[in-house]
Amino acid sequence: HLFEPNPKKAAFLRSIKIECNLTNLTVYKEKVENYKSSFKADIITSRALMDVKPLIKLCLNISDQKTIFILWKGSEIFDEVEGLKDYDIFENGLRRYCVLKNTQSGMNTT
Repeated sequence: HLFEPNPKKAAFLRSIKIECNLTNLTVYKEKVENYKSSFKADIITSRALMDVKPLIKLCLNISDQKTIFILWKGSEIFDEVEGLKDYDIFENGLRRYCVLKNTQSGMNTT
């Protein structure tokens, strides 16, 4: 499942889906927080969209205790994860990747 509210970007993703014959992929032209379904993601990825805690809150409707967040973040990541539990940060040059687990079991996301 891919969520992209921008019509041009969503159309691009749909064309890639067709070109690559990705039959198990669905592209939604909407914001993830507006998605209504019982679907729960195994993995959620994001590339420097917003701070970690607000992103977790936006994805509550598609995540559960088993969902893993893999986020491409910048230099502020250490401030963003302050107070959170169960995360790892991997660095490669200037790039920082944050992997969060168990985001719905008492994790402070305020």
